[in-house]
Amino acid sequence: MTISAATGTWTIGDNWPWPQMIFTSYYNLAVAIKGTKLALYELINTANVWTATEKCELGLLTNVISVSIADFGLYYILAVDEVIDDNIDKNLYIKNVSTGNVAELSIADMPTGTTCCAHQGQLIIGGLYAYEAPWEDVTKCSVAWSDIGSVNMNPEDYVTAGYAVMPWDENGNGEVWKVLSLGKNVRVYGDQGICNLIPYLVNDTAGYGVSEIETPGIISSDAVAGDELIHAYVDNNYDFWVVTSKGPNNLGYRKQMETLTNRILVRYDSHNKKFYISDGVYCFVFNGKGMYTTNQCMSSIGNYNGITAGFFKDNDDTKIRLVTSSTDFGYQSNKTIESVETGMIYDTDADEVLSGAVSVKYDYKGDFMQLPWITLNERGIFTQKVTGREFKIHLQADYESGADFSFNSLIPRIKFSDKRNIRGRLNVS
Repeated sequence: MTISAATGTWTIGDNWPWPQMIFTSYYNLAVAIKGTKLALYELINTANVWTATEKCELGLLTNVISVSIADFGLYYILAVDEVIDDNIDKNLYIKNVSTGNVAELSIADMPTGTTCCAHQGQLIIGGLYAYEAPWEDVTKCSVAWSDIGSVNMNPEDYVTAGYAVMPWDENGNGEVWKVLSLGKNVRVYGDQGICNLIPYLVNDTAGYGVSEIETPGIISSDAVAGDELIHAYVDNNYDFWVVTSKGPNNLGYRKQMETLTNRILVRYDSHNKKFYISDGVYCFVFNGKGMYTTNQCMSSIGNYNGITAGFFKDNDDTKIRLVTSSTDFGYQSNKTIESVETGMIYDTDADEVLSGAVSVKYDYKGDFMQLPWITLNERGIFTQKVTGREFKIHLQADYESGADFSFNSLIPRIKFSDKRNIRGRLNVS
């Protein structure tokens, strides 16, 4: 697909993570670089050509940290988080259905914020900034919600509107970075904590109660994504979490997440149920069963009429790779791998060559050392004799787009020669 636009830069260069696509229930939007600024565009697809119409400028490229959206069907509200000379600048923009224009909302009418979402007919804003009553005392660790069925935020005029400070606001230093719907609740993600906003109705008075979740905060403002059924995020310890209505689940992957040193983004493809975690240099994909890497670093991803669409930066890694977790085969003394037998199919148009290698560790305090790559023979076997305490098996080949890869088995042939630590029979439970 191509993009036709009078303005805007439509490839990701050095300015990760822009451009980005935003898919709503009615509109296809994009945020792209326009000179030294970022601008908002509405996209229409005709015969696989996207026509991008500029709606408004959002701020200087060097100042904008993140952009989030509240989807209300025919109209939307955009929250833009900026930092200008170490000063916070948060702005809200709204789509006018009658005129088609997108304009900035007045801070005199409502608080602005770092992030926003739509939840069951209400506007939720997090990371508040305001100087008008009744919000003059709110902090960037606060969340506000509107009247039901409107964007009116003043609780003095609308009984179902309100606001609350999150419990990790220590001396006014805590921040709310993202608000997202999760089932009947709103999930609030911050730098030092996470909360649920739980709706209640008492004596004809509606609002949200705050329930703190005993997990760390997220590592950056865009390090969480998901839909109303599932979220995933990277916490400030570099652990990867998946969250459903049943609660959070720490899946770990800290070693992988710690390789991400740039601006970390988490993006969710709800159609294919995959999370993409990237910093513009590396990209990991979690598919619900496990995690793998891809050469396409996603700044945004979604689905348009059954087609996966978005923007990515290619990191030029042209290999497909598979590596096992470390194993000592249930036996801590030295043993020797004689060869490795594989059962796999890599169906390519060209004669792509599969190679294998073994990594070995001799000392339980030591590091793994990878041996040279060896081409698999026609029976899918490579011979690499090495003695050690623990091993990893590696496989790789050149990448071919659209080629089918299936993995069935991996059998290392082992010789047990060092029997100093064996007491009794081996491999008997």
